[in-house]
Amino acid sequence: MILWCRNTLYGRCPHGGGSEYDSEMSDVMYPKTILITGCSSGIGRCVALGLAKRGYRVFASARKEEDVRLLQADGLESVQLDLADSQSIRQAVEEIMARSGGQLYGHF
Repeated sequence: MILWCRNTLYGRCPHGGGSEYDSEMSDVMYPKTILITGCSSGIGRCVALGLAKRGYRVFASARKEEDVRLLQADGLESVQLDLADSQSIRQAVEEIMARSGGQLYGHF
């Protein structure tokens, strides 16, 4: 089980993630998943990197495949998404929901 706790940002909890620790919601919680569009540059990119550093699980999206690869190289989970294309929107949402277990806290 992948957890986030106050002692780590990502990865296995140093406490072992056992059932006794899992029940202490004040100490362990799952990171909130955020979708951010327009992350190839500017405000979108800045917000994506900032929220990821603060412990959020960020799906950073961009229209171009090359930009998606650059975002991934920066350590972000990234999907290709063109807001002018309904098929692209549908595919991106389906992928994000599958990868996040159906949990999406918000979008920007």
